Amino acid sequence: MTAGDAPAVVVGAGPAGGNIALAMVEAGIRTILVDDNPAAGGQVWRRPRIGLGLAGLIGTDGRGDALRARLETASRQGGLVVWGSSEAIDVDAKNRTLWALVGGTRIEATRWRALVLATGAVEHYLPVPGWTASGVFGVAGLQAMMKGTGVLPSGRIVLAGVGPLLYLVAAQLCRLGSPPLCVVDAAPSPSFAALRQMARAPGLLGLGLRCLAVLRRYGVTVRRKTAVTAIATEDDGLLLDFRRLDARAVETVRADCLALGFGVRPNIEAALLAGCDVEYDPGGRYWLPVTDRSGRSSVAGVYLAGDCAGIRGVDLAEMQAPAVAAAVLDDLGRAIPDDLRCRIADGQSRIARLEAFRAGLAAWTRLPEALFDLADDATVVCRCEAVTFAELRAADTTGFGSPR
Repeated sequence: MTAGDAPAVVVGAGPAGGNIALAMVEAGIRTILVDDNPAAGGQVWRRPRIGLGLAGLIGTDGRGDALRARLETASRQGGLVVWGSSEAIDVDAKNRTLWALVGGTRIEATRWRALVLATGAVEHYLPVPGWTASGVFGVAGLQAMMKGTGVLPSGRIVLAGVGPLLYLVAAQLCRLGSPPLCVVDAAPSPSFAALRQMARAPGLLGLGLRCLAVLRRYGVTVRRKTAVTAIATEDDGLLLDFRRLDARAVETVRADCLALGFGVRPNIEAALLAGCDVEYDPGGRYWLPVTDRSGRSSVAGVYLAGDCAGIRGVDLAEMQAPAVAAAVLDDLGRAIPDDLRCRIADGQSRIARLEAFRAGLAAWTRLPEALFDLADDATVVCRCEAVTFAELRAADTTGFGSPR
């Protein structure tokens, strides 16, 4: 199959994009699947480095392997072309053309009738004085390094920020023999109302409780309503200033590695290339594409699925994939298979429970306002361009209305 033959192009082979591509192929739609990883699964189902003993410790629950096997079968049977280690570099929605750097070696252009963007999420960074120092990682980046290379941090490790990934990665480090010194969480303990919502998805809540149990077993301290407010370097590591957000006293702690994590935000770069309308979410403090419940964007023929359409998590991304696939098929004038309709109907109650869980989680992990006051004038807020906070404040932002 040539690139120009594909009525459907899916960008992103994670829980959402991979399952949508399979639904397209199963409905008889020739499909190209573009992904920047060598193997499907996205970041959440990234295949761990063989031999490190990561299975069951780094979030590998078997669904990633099952997805990869089904995609490989579809590719062998000829209905699916997979461009792995590839990147979508431009989208012309008017002429329905996508350009991709395939395998890092050649540029391919493909025409499409339906373009599904399932590009996932990226880390949400909040600048702290000294955060660009050597030895400071993003929490998700640290986990990706562990999965992709088998390299583990050593010495005195601190995880700080907000969100459940702090606890998951801390528990994984414990099980892999590198327990962190402490977890520094700027959020308070979850309220009863938030816990009640999260209890609608007992499996996910149970995962969080198991992570906390692992930390207790390994003696890892959890400091709540506390933030790393400044980072300095010394010959043998890092000097971290800890401060409770409701107090002024500062404690300095020595560490070798700091992993900062303030949640994730939708990866909307491909959506912006396609010209999709976006809106600001004040709760999540990020921009996200405007879509309907079935993933249709403001641009005809372009659909959004998974975390790039709003932070939902792996389970919701997987569960909502059939609805997006059905919308694509319907808009292409193709019959929606009965099994796809059944999967949509059967998943409604679980989707409702997962959405309740996400609402409770969002209420607990809302970024405290005090975190936005940590940067001083000299703090670098853009590493690529070395822009400081003072320079950003001095810029004329009158009329600012887009994520760029």
